[in-house]
Amino acid sequence: MSVSGIYNSCVYKNMMNNLKVKDNEYQTLAEELIKHGQATQETFETFLIAMRGVRQAGIEDGALAERMDVFINHVEMCAEKPGMYAEALAAKLLSYTASIDGADRSLY
Repeated sequence: MSVSGIYNSCVYKNMMNNLKVKDNEYQTLAEELIKHGQATQETFETFLIAMRGVRQAGIEDGALAERMDVFINHVEMCAEKPGMYAEALAAKLLSYTASIDGADRSLY
């Protein structure tokens, strides 16, 4: 299931317009976000391996080599961010459901 599809099923309104939150769906969404973040990070790593190989095997020196090094450095800085952002967002989702559970505990 896509991330947006899971999100759309997490929250819905009933006929009385009372907000209902499905905790287990938020857990699933958090897991999917982490999985997609890790997959994106792995794609960056695969790309970096290929770019380093091109740089080492095909471009010895000169302006193109310098530009390639700068590009590879920029990609390296970005490579770990998808995983970090996905984990941070997943933690926010789970803390959101925990805060709702704490707030509505007196109702049950």
